[in-house]
Amino acid sequence: LNWLGNRGELEEVQALVRSLRTVVPANRNLYHALIKANIRDRKDVDWVLESMKADGVEEDAKVEKILAMR
Repeated sequence: LNWLGNRGELEEVQALVRSLRTVVPANRNLYHALIKANIRDRKDVDWVLESMKADGVEEDAKVEKILAMR
């Protein structure tokens, strides 16, 4: 998941996260991958952060570091 977040295409990351969410609860690692892929693709990440908050996953230092890459 980390590799995919760092190197994968946005569509691939989104598809994997959708699939994983059917069997595991949303977690920080899923969101880190989504944020990284969206930033690399120069897409908005606000929806990811809102979804993260809705799932009860709090932003941490790693999220702040990833967001600083924008």
